[in-house]
Amino acid sequence: MAPNATATTLLLANDPLAHHDSSQSSITLPSAPAASPKVFQTFFLDRAPKEVACALTASFLVSPLVSIIDKCIVQDISGAPKLLEEMRLATQEMILTPHIFLKSLAFRFTFGVYFGTYAVANLSEVFMEAAAESRRARNSSGSISGQDLQDTFRKDTNTAATAQQEAEERKERQSIKVLAASAANIALLAWRDSVFARHFNSGRGAGTATSVGPPLRTLGLFAARDAATMYATFSLAPKAATQLHQEHGMERNMACLSMALLLPVTMQIVTAPLHIHAMDYYQRRQCMTTMTMSSNHSTATPWQVIRREFGTVAFARGLRILPAFGIGSFSNTKLREWFISNHNDLNSKSRSLPIRRQPEPMNPQHHHVQQLYANYSAALYQQQLARRITGDETSY
Repeated sequence: MAPNATATTLLLANDPLAHHDSSQSSITLPSAPAASPKVFQTFFLDRAPKEVACALTASFLVSPLVSIIDKCIVQDISGAPKLLEEMRLATQEMILTPHIFLKSLAFRFTFGVYFGTYAVANLSEVFMEAAAESRRARNSSGSISGQDLQDTFRKDTNTAATAQQEAEERKERQSIKVLAASAANIALLAWRDSVFARHFNSGRGAGTATSVGPPLRTLGLFAARDAATMYATFSLAPKAATQLHQEHGMERNMACLSMALLLPVTMQIVTAPLHIHAMDYYQRRQCMTTMTMSSNHSTATPWQVIRREFGTVAFARGLRILPAFGIGSFSNTKLREWFISNHNDLNSKSRSLPIRRQPEPMNPQHHHVQQLYANYSAALYQQQLARRITGDETSY
């Protein structure tokens, strides 16, 4: 027997970490704990209640102001008294009789919209993180093939490529989260505004609901309105902030904050006609069905209604952006940082990578192998061992 083969045989006989089956090109790490099949469920169920609680709190903070503004916009288009007077009365109700305000249709439906939006955004992120955690646990358990060890060693020696790959994965997860939250927000707002248009139509008396369902034109205009706002928020604002920071030297946080508020507010100038016509068209359909017509729609054409209400609606919808994207998004983000991210950071300091987990107590003569586990050199060690057994001395 060749000297190298003898040394390898003795090493295999005395090393509790190296067990190689000549019929399979894999190395089993018996000391590494097996991945639980319930890693995904455990991670998701641990985080989900916290994420829902953050969404619940943020929705409760943002809904009062937004519900007042949106209700008054609908009433203004349908011919109610002046917008500011309606907002004053609604604010007075919120302060003096909060128990009545919190039971109102406007607050309950607005709360449902934002709770659904934030819950979808938070839970979609948790779902993707749980899937990633499950993959990491699965990859760290059982046997590790020679190819897996080669891939691990390549990644460990090419940190720049690994960092770039992680950045791309984070960007992909963020895109999926934005798409999920946008879809939920657009659908929920279209449903809520159709209810507002039916319920707060002053042509039939505020608070009097009819059985006429929202026409497709109204729902489509609502969806287009909110899609344009989402596009300004998540696409135009980051690009504009980057340009201000790189080409004009504006501080990054200031550039991001200013563009995140300015561009969605400015977009309301474009979307205000869509909102006005959607409400006006729906209310005209109701009036035709019930054979009644308010003074706001008796002689005015749709274009005249848009011209008359444009300034008020554009101002009010721009105003609602501040609590919706300021209070709501900011509070949801900060609550998640305080109660979830910081807690996870503390836990992660005491939690090693799966392949770094300490093995079961070993014989003192194998103390050097235990050190290899601690400094992540076990991957290189096992790779070299596999190449000696198979006679493959090719370097990578």
